[in-house]
Amino acid sequence: TGSYDRTARAWDASRGVLLKTIKYSCSVTAVGAEHATVIIGGSSGLVSLGKLTGDQAAVLSFENQDEAQDCLHLGGHSAPILAVLLQGNMAVTGSADATARIWDVTSGRTCHVLAGHKRSVNAVAMHSNLQLLVTGGGDAAARLWNAASG
Repeated sequence: TGSYDRTARAWDASRGVLLKTIKYSCSVTAVGAEHATVIIGGSSGLVSLGKLTGDQAAVLSFENQDEAQDCLHLGGHSAPILAVLLQGNMAVTGSADATARIWDVTSGRTCHVLAGHKRSVNAVAMHSNLQLLVTGGGDAAARLWNAASG
């Protein structure tokens, strides 16, 4: 879960138990996870990814980009992050800047900037074959994209 108090929290959903608290540099506006990797989007437009393991402290900090260990920071959006998706080595983010971005999480680089919405990109989803991506926007439009070519 994410909060305007600048934290994200990882839970054991089956038991309702808090596992980790992650301090962030701004309000947390979007969160996602795949296996032990968490993706966090913030009100500043920054996106961060990190691994959560059992041997870490109960409170982690992604606040300072220079000091956050085992954390990848992705910059490029100019407005708050509203949607995140992590699938394998690919991350997808949607932003109030009216774009979505496809990222290579291995290198940290932007693969594609998806421009076409007239307002914010509020939702992102991907078909399991990793080729078809859909974005939903504040302009009441859903757009289909080829994840490989943008």
